Amino acid sequence: MSFLDKLNKIQHFIFDVDGVFTDGSVFVQDDGSLLRTMNTKDGFALKHACSMGYEVFIITGGKSPGIILRLERLGVKIENIFSGCDDKLSVLKQLVSERALDLSKTAYMGDDIPDYGPMCYVHLPCCPADAIPEIRSLAQYISPLEGGKGCVRDLLEKVMKVQGKWFNSDDLKGYMIHIIRPINLLLLLAVLFTLWFRLCVPNLAEAKLIEFILISVSVISTAAAAYIINDIIDSETDKINKPKKVYVDKHISKKNALILYIFLNALAITAATFVLDPFILIISVFSIALLYLYSLKLKQSIFWGNLTVALLSALPILEMYIFFKPFGLEMEFIAYALFAFLTSLIREIVKDKEDAEGDLKSGINTLANSISEKHLKIILMSVNGLLFLSLLSFLFLLEIETNITLGIYLMTIVLPGILLFFLIGRLKNKKSYSNASLYLKVYMFLGLIRLWL
Repeated sequence: MSFLDKLNKIQHFIFDVDGVFTDGSVFVQDDGSLLRTMNTKDGFALKHACSMGYEVFIITGGKSPGIILRLERLGVKIENIFSGCDDKLSVLKQLVSERALDLSKTAYMGDDIPDYGPMCYVHLPCCPADAIPEIRSLAQYISPLEGGKGCVRDLLEKVMKVQGKWFNSDDLKGYMIHIIRPINLLLLLAVLFTLWFRLCVPNLAEAKLIEFILISVSVISTAAAAYIINDIIDSETDKINKPKKVYVDKHISKKNALILYIFLNALAITAATFVLDPFILIISVFSIALLYLYSLKLKQSIFWGNLTVALLSALPILEMYIFFKPFGLEMEFIAYALFAFLTSLIREIVKDKEDAEGDLKSGINTLANSISEKHLKIILMSVNGLLFLSLLSFLFLLEIETNITLGIYLMTIVLPGILLFFLIGRLKNKKSYSNASLYLKVYMFLGLIRLWL
């Protein structure tokens, strides 16, 4: 059997720790406790392997609680971690008899005499470059990298590449696109373009296209960066709330996500600076700071997180009015800003209830998991009632002149608001809250369509 064929069969990995995950060195503290260092590249590959369904076992003579905790956080099941083992071969035989471990599909990486026995039995015995001669002579694969310097990553990467489960450049680009929520950004861009093209341009002496592009880049970059920092901070919670949509710390490292976050915020501030309007720059910096504070702190507080997102949803609309100042359209912009604020507020509360299970397990205290469902519905009904009254008020304040325009306003804005009352009344489980969240996104889109009809 060729080496590639052997790699293609692997479904289980067994690793020693000292001399494999670490470089074999220990730092002895005054109290006699030992400190070790581990390679983050090994950790990233291990986490990806666990997420891809490979079963990983650790058999080590060490007893470090810190090492066990880190391995568990990287995805290794606690029942698969065997520490303080003097006889590793006995542990291997126990796995075969009690856990039905298939040695013909197993790779083992060790570096010293205690690993010799188990390596004689597995399908693919491996070792780091600096393993002792006896182990090197037994190994069918010797990593070019030393223990603690990437040898674990090297083995995992080779197996997953052969089996088509490793990353490629197209995958990474796809995941990078996913974490910035492209559909949401397109909808935001559509809002900005509609306000500029339908309301501002007809009422301006010049269109100010360059300034509009710069403002749009600033707003879109800020929103994209906000999605990223939210995913970084919520990576553990999202594993419960939406396990199929977790990208950060699974497909994309937190380091790379953070680099993209910093780049997008820098782009947003740069674009705002070139608009040459101090108010636009202030709004840009304020939005970035508030969104970071929201992800870090405010979203964990009752109602303040919801209000923050609602405010930031309305802010780009007010930003467009502040810069372009289209004559006689103050009420139009106020109407759309208020519509964005209230619909976003309702949707954020609904989303919190949808994610209540993961938030509770992560210790996040939101409005949705702090009160009964009955009281939550009362709050949602109240906010929607305020929205509905506002819509009726603007029906008169906007001076709608034709029956056709009136009909469009009623069909795209007022009627969906009435239907929302019925939808809120029927909320009862996670799926119904998910459907309500989607309906509210459609409702926001209908508000945008109204300007084109």
